[in-house]
Amino acid sequence: TSLIDFYDLDPKKVVVVGGGPNIITSLNRKPEFREKSYKNRVLLFVGRDFKRKRGGDLLQAFKIVKKKFKDARLIIVGCRPKIKIDGVEVVGKLNPDQLEKYYEKAQVFVMPSLFEPWGTVWVEAMTYQLPCIGTNVGSIPYIIEDGKTGFIVKPKNPKEIAERLIYLFENPHIMEQFGREGFLRAIKNFTWEKVVDTIAKEIATTLTGKN
Repeated sequence: TSLIDFYDLDPKKVVVVGGGPNIITSLNRKPEFREKSYKNRVLLFVGRDFKRKRGGDLLQAFKIVKKKFKDARLIIVGCRPKIKIDGVEVVGKLNPDQLEKYYEKAQVFVMPSLFEPWGTVWVEAMTYQLPCIGTNVGSIPYIIEDGKTGFIVKPKNPKEIAERLIYLFENPHIMEQFGREGFLRAIKNFTWEKVVDTIAKEIATTLTGKN
């Protein structure tokens, strides 16, 4: 919607094609559904700019969650913010093979960004059957189906993030359900094959003049 507003475009003439999971492409294989345990309480954040991605909001939310679930953990991948909080692990930048292990280890993916043209990390998380939590800005509500594959929260709202996380941790079967639905949504809508197919069809439609 930001692109439509900025250029004053007709929404009917804008097609969202998105993007596929880069990590799967890098590993040269297709997404596959796997048996996954949701008994642990491991949160995952993947991003290069911790501040711009509102990592501070996630830390505040994690502190609230930690009071209720002492075994909760937060893993931060892709950057190295200086954090000394019990239960928080800062990993830094990883190659695809290493990153995959953290997607497999986690139970929930959270990134409360204020702006995302396209959120590849949510797509990647969904291919690893992770329920996702993101904000109602940019492309995020298009990727995450609120209440079906994860939760959409208001920006700059650590309390709401914490409430959603606590709910998920109290209901592992919901995490499993969200994870399954997210995986199905990702492989149906967010693969590079799907992106290419959509672009090709739109070009063909434009050239033939058929709407």
